Amino acid sequence: MTTALADPIRGRDNALNFLRLLLATAVIIDHSFPISGLSGPRHGPLSDVAVNGFFVLSGYLIAGSRVRMSGPRYAWHRALRILPGFWVCLLVTGLVIAPLSTLHSQQPWDLRLGLGYFTHNFTLVSMHDSIGSTLAHVNEQAWNGSLWTLFHESLAYVAAGLLLWPRFVRRHAVPILIAVAVLAVVAVYLANGPAFLTTNRYRDTLRLACFFTAGMAMWALRDRIPSSRWLALASAAVFVPLYLAAAFDDTPQLHAATFTPVAIIWTYVVTPFPLAYLLLWLGGVLPVRLGVRNDISYGMYIYAFPLQQLLDVLGAQRLGLAAFIVLSILVTIPMAWLSWHLVEKRALRLKDLGRARGRHVTRPSEPLPPDAAPGGRTPSRTDARA
Repeated sequence: MTTALADPIRGRDNALNFLRLLLATAVIIDHSFPISGLSGPRHGPLSDVAVNGFFVLSGYLIAGSRVRMSGPRYAWHRALRILPGFWVCLLVTGLVIAPLSTLHSQQPWDLRLGLGYFTHNFTLVSMHDSIGSTLAHVNEQAWNGSLWTLFHESLAYVAAGLLLWPRFVRRHAVPILIAVAVLAVVAVYLANGPAFLTTNRYRDTLRLACFFTAGMAMWALRDRIPSSRWLALASAAVFVPLYLAAAFDDTPQLHAATFTPVAIIWTYVVTPFPLAYLLLWLGGVLPVRLGVRNDISYGMYIYAFPLQQLLDVLGAQRLGLAAFIVLSILVTIPMAWLSWHLVEKRALRLKDLGRARGRHVTRPSEPLPPDAAPGGRTPSRTDARA
């Protein structure tokens, strides 16, 4: 009997959290190059691929969450998923990490600057990523170059909530979600070339929409396509060569105004579905359950960049690139752990606020909600961050 793609990843017994942790680590590795100012072997658009992977997994899981929840409940869950951890990260960066950096750099800092960093950024709409002149003498002039994706993820949550609101769309999810994913691919191609769209925010929105909607379409198809190693190998055969081509792409850009090499554009156009299938298949077959109970991938993603900046201010780059990468990961893990236990997990306890206990029953044919846990245990965060 053929196993459907969805079967191995229903509930919590899967490796999706582990995959998100790997993706967050890939972002740390990629950011180590510009932050440290050190060169290394050609590493390609590694952080782009990692963020694309985050959005694929998020699209798959968010689609499932939306069809099981009312609009207000869905919005409440999504807000709890992103905002508490994000807000605390802003405060920790502005009031702890930035002033710590000035002990070595001797740059000025005061409480007004630290609180201003929070107030300027707490809405997610735009990032004002400086805190006075605290980063005046480092390679990257932003305290957290990773947080820009949270706006796009929130936008994707809103779009998914509206798209899957009508019953007609839910009844015909397969053709509609596939069509939306294809339209997103066409739009990202046009935006990076013929349409001459030069605004980064719009192009980033379209690019990430490709992968998010591919994840949503895979959710619609989850019981119709098999979990097959041959399909996974075929997906890898499409994705890996395109990624390598993008990593070593020295050809002229499709349009100079977009600053995007041709091979990278084609990874956006061709790879959303292959990457989606590959990640979901791996989530079902990998035996690793790291992160099932304590998912620190969000904390790894949001805290790594400011901690890497602190390491750079302290001179850790003088130890070499490999040491800088290892140190970046090691100092981020404790912060991510604290974020999960002190902020994220506690926020998730509010997800059923105002709801009669025991009223919701998950249908056996559907996977458990990403933020649900069998047996009344504390939920783990399974709808991905970015």
